[in-house]
Amino acid sequence: MKSKCPSWLGSLLTVAWVSTGCGDTPEGVQARVDLAPPSLTEAQVTLQHLDRLSGLDPQAGREAVRKLRPKLDELNRLVARVEVAPEHFVEFYDPTSGGMLIAEHGPVEDGGFLRESDVTGHSVVDLYRRLTGGATPPEALVLAEARRVIAESYRMPVEAEATRGLSSLEAVRPPGADLPSDTSSWTGSDGQLWRDTVCFRGGDRADCLPNRTGNGGSSQNSKTSFAELAPYRGNVTMRRWYDNGLREIWPTFAGEHWRFFQSSGTYAPCPDWQACGTREYYLRNHTWDVIDGDGDGYHFATGFRWNCVWIGCDSRP
Repeated sequence: MKSKCPSWLGSLLTVAWVSTGCGDTPEGVQARVDLAPPSLTEAQVTLQHLDRLSGLDPQAGREAVRKLRPKLDELNRLVARVEVAPEHFVEFYDPTSGGMLIAEHGPVEDGGFLRESDVTGHSVVDLYRRLTGGATPPEALVLAEARRVIAESYRMPVEAEATRGLSSLEAVRPPGADLPSDTSSWTGSDGQLWRDTVCFRGGDRADCLPNRTGNGGSSQNSKTSFAELAPYRGNVTMRRWYDNGLREIWPTFAGEHWRFFQSSGTYAPCPDWQACGTREYYLRNHTWDVIDGDGDGYHFATGFRWNCVWIGCDSRP
C-alpha cells in the first residue's frame, strides 16, 4: 500500500506526521504523555503511550515510568513499601472494602522472599513489623488495617452483600527506585522451566501461560487467588480486578519477577449475637490480566481457590 505520509515532504512536516498518527518520535510520544492521570482508566492510556515510547527509546521510557510511579502509587492506594533486598520489594495497599493484596517483586535472580507462613493468619501490620525487624508501621498502614477490620463486621452476610476493597503491601523506598536493571534471567526458551517450577499445580483452577505475547489473563469467582508474572522481552502492564472493578495497575519490565496473593473480604459465618471464633471469605470475582504486550514476551501463571475454608484458602495451590 502506498504511504499516506510521503517522505519527500521533508523534516519540516515531522510534527504534523506525529499529530496525525503517521509516525512516532520519542519527542512526539512524550508530548502526549500525562504523568498525572486522574484515574486508573487514564493511567492505562498513559502506560500505552509509555509502552510505545519504550519501543522507540528504552531509556526515555524508563525515566518516564519513574516519574509516573508516585501517581500510580496514589491511584493504586499504596500505603506501605518495604525493601527486603536491593531492588526487591513487598507491597501493601489500602483495604477500603475488605480483602487483602500482597505484592512482591524484584530481580528474577533473588527468588521469592515471602513464604506461606508469613501471610497465613497474620495482619498486614504484623507482617510489616516482621519484614522490617520491628519498625513502627506507617500510620496509613495501621489505619488501612483498622478499616479492613471494621469492614469485616461480625455478622452473617446477606447473599447479595459485597465486601469491596483490599489491603496491600509495598516497599518503603523513593518513588521509581524499584525499576530493575536490564538483566533478565527468564528467557523465551524457559517455557518448560516455568511450567515445572512456577505454575500452580493445585487449588480449584490453575492457568499456566508461558511464552506469551500480546494480552492475556484469567478470571474466576474465588475466595483467594495467586498470580506470577515475569517479562523477559520488553515491558507489559499487569492489572488486578476485584468484584468486577479495576483496582490496581503496574508497569513491569524484563528482569523482574512479580508475585501476588489476593483474598476476598471476610465475614463471620454465624449470627451477630454469637461469637464464632472463625471467619470465612466471600466468593468474589478475581481477575488478573496483562495488557500492552504486543511484540513483548512474558511468562504468566494464575491460581484460584474457592472450595476451601478461611485461612485454608491462603496456601499456594
